[in-house]
Amino acid sequence: SEFEGLTLCAKLSSAHPDLGLLVLTTFLDEDLVVRAVHAGARGYVVKDVDTTELVRAIRAIASGESAFDSRSAAAVVRSMSGRGESRQQLTDREVQVLRLLAAGLSNNKIGEKLYISATTAKFHVSNIMRKLEVSRRA
Repeated sequence: SEFEGLTLCAKLSSAHPDLGLLVLTTFLDEDLVVRAVHAGARGYVVKDVDTTELVRAIRAIASGESAFDSRSAAAVVRSMSGRGESRQQLTDREVQVLRLLAAGLSNNKIGEKLYISATTAKFHVSNIMRKLEVSRRA
């Protein structure tokens, strides 16, 4: 069940913080994507994703980055924009950075895409993590 998977994800992440966890699932569920990230997953991919995108996700996770298929990344962004009352709102720039994070980009690559320094990108990532109450980069 999804709860067993999330429990396993949380236990593995806690015991092995450097372990890259990729959730491969049958269904796209916005709440489940967010809960998986909170449980320590660095990526979330729906099983019907194309093989090229799945391989890209696995490689991104293996290199320490995050990876979400486009639908999962969109679900994360949508779910975050609807939580303004319980969490601090993300700025427009933080939403841009979150989208690039969800695509698996490093701070350096985010900086290149947005024409900002890697240090500034890291600052935005830290703010996003604090606002979303995430303890580690996913």
